[in-house]
Amino acid sequence: MYDGFDGYDGYDGYDGYDAQAEGLYQQGGIDYSSPPDFNYKRLMGLGFSKIEIDTCQRLFQQGAKFTTSFLQQVCGYDYETASRIKYLYDIAQGKIEIETDDELCKHLKKMFGNKRKVTIADLPPSNVTEVPKLCLIAEITDPLFYCYNSGLYDINQRFYQVVQATSSKTVIKTKRKPEIKFRGAKETEGVAKILSEEPNPDGSIEVEFNPKYTRLCNRYIILASPKRPEFHLGCYELILVDGSKMFVFGRTLPAKWELKYKAAQERVIDFGIFPDELKPRIERAAQKVHKRLAGVKAKYLEPTSVFELIPKPGAEYGAGDDADVDEGALEQALDNIDI
Repeated sequence: MYDGFDGYDGYDGYDGYDAQAEGLYQQGGIDYSSPPDFNYKRLMGLGFSKIEIDTCQRLFQQGAKFTTSFLQQVCGYDYETASRIKYLYDIAQGKIEIETDDELCKHLKKMFGNKRKVTIADLPPSNVTEVPKLCLIAEITDPLFYCYNSGLYDINQRFYQVVQATSSKTVIKTKRKPEIKFRGAKETEGVAKILSEEPNPDGSIEVEFNPKYTRLCNRYIILASPKRPEFHLGCYELILVDGSKMFVFGRTLPAKWELKYKAAQERVIDFGIFPDELKPRIERAAQKVHKRLAGVKAKYLEPTSVFELIPKPGAEYGAGDDADVDEGALEQALDNIDI
């Protein structure tokens, strides 16, 4: 993954240096009582190239002093290269430990942070621009509109797209049509009425319901942000190649809200409604971000809040959910819908 330093190929920079090795050792150039561990797999995993490790190992065998001044003055390296070789040696000898996430971030910033910082701008703009509002319908006994009860259908067919929701009405768009007799009524007072004279080009119609038979549903969105969220529905903390962090997490989008996020700090990657799909969606989104931003390590953080599909009565979810509803009957009907 890492190419190391330019100019190493074909030249090791140590012509005539072997003769100095014994003298350097006598001067205390290296303490052989604590030999470094040049573990190639580990060191290359930390971002050093094989050439860098070979070079550091050869310097050690020749008895060099691992100070930036010695590596510059005797070996002829520039300051940046000398500092990097010294840093590699300190890790190999155990003077510097990289065990915790904070130590890993500090290491990555030292190795690559001065080249280019990864930011939210490295992710493409959000491809999710709208999240449909959805509702469930229950407790309708009227024969004409009985077919709209959500509990009659499989789980993926229970939700209706909401076109408008106020305290006096809920308008849905659906391809589900009741059986209407020739010149029969299209409205049952106090229950619902069909608004469309003719089906839309996609075959759907619009139906207006008394809101006491409907309940708008919360949704969730999956976001990426360099800022750690205080409240989330599950989160992956990603450590990136430059030592910075990116967080991929779930957030509740309340029932009546339009899609809201901070475009300068966040990207919306996915959305959903089914609770059992939440964690897999977060994981898939984290994998995409991890790959695109050259992630080094990922850690899952347990949720700090719980996703509730049905808003609790009285919750502040915007105008339209405060209609005069027989909460007991509706809630009992919704509880009987297995989601």
